Amino acid sequence: MAALACSLGMAVPAQAAPAAPSHSWFEPAHEGRSYVNQHLTLDRLLKGHPKASWRNQLVLWEGDVLEQKVQGTETRVKLRCGSTVVNVHCPLPVYTLDVDRTGYRVAVKGEVEFKDGRFAGLIGRSFILLSPKRPWSRSTGLQRSLDKLKAPQMAGFLAWWVQCHHPDYKQEQCAKVGVALVREAQKNSIDPLFFASLVQIESAFRVDAVSETGAYGLGQLMPGTASDPAFRRIDVDVNTGKVRGLF
Repeated sequence: MAALACSLGMAVPAQAAPAAPSHSWFEPAHEGRSYVNQHLTLDRLLKGHPKASWRNQLVLWEGDVLEQKVQGTETRVKLRCGSTVVNVHCPLPVYTLDVDRTGYRVAVKGEVEFKDGRFAGLIGRSFILLSPKRPWSRSTGLQRSLDKLKAPQMAGFLAWWVQCHHPDYKQEQCAKVGVALVREAQKNSIDPLFFASLVQIESAFRVDAVSETGAYGLGQLMPGTASDPAFRRIDVDVNTGKVRGLF
């Protein structure tokens, strides 16, 4: 129609510009603060002008733990993200901070905090361990426990990773979790590392983890998901076996 109008010497009204998006990169498309805003990186936050909408936005940032201290009922962490040190304070208990994680590389999920109009740090909700401060090595005791279970090498690596999360666990317990993870993953044609990553996020490998909503064990399964009596005892084998129902 526009071409026809031009050929007849008629004026063509200008077309309206496409509508601008209703949100910017620092404002997620959802309401509330229950989802991580992947666009709000530390670099963007430090370079941009503070926005009221940034306050308490949920972010997931990666860094190295420089210092971890307990002050009263809070745990405070200094996190090095590139060349910037971010202060993180956790007003509630965090499973993975029950031992000193200085030197670990972690991912922190937390809420952006401002003070006097400037970025002040994060209110930490959870910490995901990415790598420990020492390279992979198995103690003699852990190796003996793995040998008794005739565990494959992958189970040995996962048992060591469980031990990094929980140094207070007995060698036999770490070996049992590692073997259970590999066995159930192979039984259901799932990559053992992917399966272990899921369990790590769900419970940080705590065999006795119980959430506020009543989820149990390594896989954080709800009571309705597994009716086996052993499930309520937070049995490692039963709990990892029931997790396959999530896929």
